Amino acid sequence: MFSYPAACDVEEELLELVTMVIVACDGDRSCKLRPYDRARCALVSLRKHDTFEQLAAGLAIGMATAWRYVNHTIGQLARFAPSLTEALTSHHADGYMLLDGTVAATDRVATSPACPWAAGSSATWRP
Repeated sequence: MFSYPAACDVEEELLELVTMVIVACDGDRSCKLRPYDRARCALVSLRKHDTFEQLAAGLAIGMATAWRYVNHTIGQLARFAPSLTEALTSHHADGYMLLDGTVAATDRVATSPACPWAAGSSATWRP
């Protein structure tokens, strides 16, 4: 948990990870905020759904700058995310997949390797 005028319930490890992604992608690019604060800006936006006006006021930056930092950080994080095909073909041992924040049990087995995400039979998938 970190404070950003108010407390935000995001783990410090996640904040450090996002900061490292920003540092790795941007290097020593000069910005108004340090990479740590840019990571806080993006995580507060994603976690608390604050408006860009609230973010700007909390971090003492302009609204356009807050928007730019959030969108730039999300773009950098997206570069590290697996593709949809990779996500759908890498099965979890428990038979669950997490797509867009929703946990769904996988109870379908693909019938064709050419289309692994298509549901074929209703047999429960077992590794």
